[in-house]
Amino acid sequence: MVLPAIVKECLAFEGIILAGGALRSLMDGKRPRDYDLFCFNQETVNLVLLLLEKKGRTIGEQGGTKKFIVDDREIEVITEIFSSPNKVLESFDFRCSQVGIYKECVISIPGALDDIKEKILTYCGTNFPEHTWKSRIPKFVCEYGYSISAHDVMAVLKDIGNKKVCN
Repeated sequence: MVLPAIVKECLAFEGIILAGGALRSLMDGKRPRDYDLFCFNQETVNLVLLLLEKKGRTIGEQGGTKKFIVDDREIEVITEIFSSPNKVLESFDFRCSQVGIYKECVISIPGALDDIKEKILTYCGTNFPEHTWKSRIPKFVCEYGYSISAHDVMAVLKDIGNKKVCN
């Protein structure tokens, strides 16, 4: 798996993981739209932000994510601190996104690599089911060619209903 030099440089810091869509895209043989970096401590966040500010330019900041362009690649640093690589992977709504590179190794939730290979969306829950319904499912199905079962569609809709009832 070929990663841009700047991503490799970021991953050399202690306490950081590349996770999510970039790995899925690379495994699908496509160029990733962006690279999402998650850190396990504030020191690593600060070091990565300094490196990216030095080597590229900031293009935005929104809701705990700072975005950069470096060598024609979009890099996103999620500034929320995660306690472990597994906590990062578990934060994704679909199992096919629960893949990461940590300490030069590909890690994943069981079944994630099979879902990527078979282009299947398996819903794992999320704090933002409306976003999954309105944005992510259409993108995965229409742009990436993934399929989703009726069971998983119903699980997303149930989460939307539960969230509205609970709020």
